Amino acid sequence: DCSDDPLDKKMTWAQVREIASIENFSVGGHTHTHAIMAYLDASELTGEIENSLLLLDSKAGVGSCHYSYPEGTLFSYNSKIIETLRIHGVECCPTAIDGINDGNESLFELKRVLVG
Repeated sequence: DCSDDPLDKKMTWAQVREIASIENFSVGGHTHTHAIMAYLDASELTGEIENSLLLLDSKAGVGSCHYSYPEGTLFSYNSKIIETLRIHGVECCPTAIDGINDGNESLFELKRVLVG
């Protein structure tokens, strides 16, 4: 179950299930503790990914092939992280790097148009 940490209080599992049931919405992982993935060793990285995906599945019935890097900057992810995500069934993990995609990007390095 969730801790009293504010990061664990953003949405209820019922809300996650509800939004996941809406057409054109996809719920995905974002690590268990919002740790910056590039700073983790292999064991910690695997644990963060596995815990987040397990909780999505067990608490909300959401099996996900989508993920999002915490922070999402160029220094937040690397090829080791991408490979670990792929091993865990993740097919797409966009960045938070501002820009337009030209169709040649990896699904693990998609840019976003940031709105403020």
